[in-house]
Amino acid sequence: MEAVGGAAEKHVNPGWRGDPDRLLSFPDRYHCMVETKWAYDVEPEPHQSRRHKWWRERGMDVYVLGSKEAISLFMIQMRKHWDREYVASG
Repeated sequence: MEAVGGAAEKHVNPGWRGDPDRLLSFPDRYHCMVETKWAYDVEPEPHQSRRHKWWRERGMDVYVLGSKEAISLFMIQMRKHWDREYVASG
């Protein structure tokens, strides 16, 4: 993330369980949240799904990524988005 001008900060919300693990900020001012899991087939716990829904209802994109490969694919997709936005605005 930092190599492309973005940031991935650990997200902690005292008093609330289930919030996504990371807040991502991209160079084009896009922000989203990511829940990381230890395996591709692991689903969020019910309390996590409720908080993900809460954030989505307020306009925040929330992604669940369960492997290094999923994270890499996510970053490739985001990079394609930045490149399109840069060309369109530049």
